[in-house]
Amino acid sequence: MTSYSVHKGFRFKEIKKPMAEKQTQFSLVPKIVNGGIAGIIGVTCVFPLDLVKTRLQNQQVGPNGEKMYNSMISPF
Repeated sequence: MTSYSVHKGFRFKEIKKPMAEKQTQFSLVPKIVNGGIAGIIGVTCVFPLDLVKTRLQNQQVGPNGEKMYNSMISPF
């Protein structure tokens, strides 16, 4: 019986071999463009969720015990 990490490492090396043979080097401009696109997509997806999380965590409870936000959509 072997551990999970041994199997994982072996599979990773076997999968990586064919990829290493055809690895290409990209110039600086495509790297910058792809990084920028990935950053824009990341911020577009994560920022609204972070905003909702922050508003839900910081909401004030009214004098009668009612909350400002009732669901994940309310903070918008």
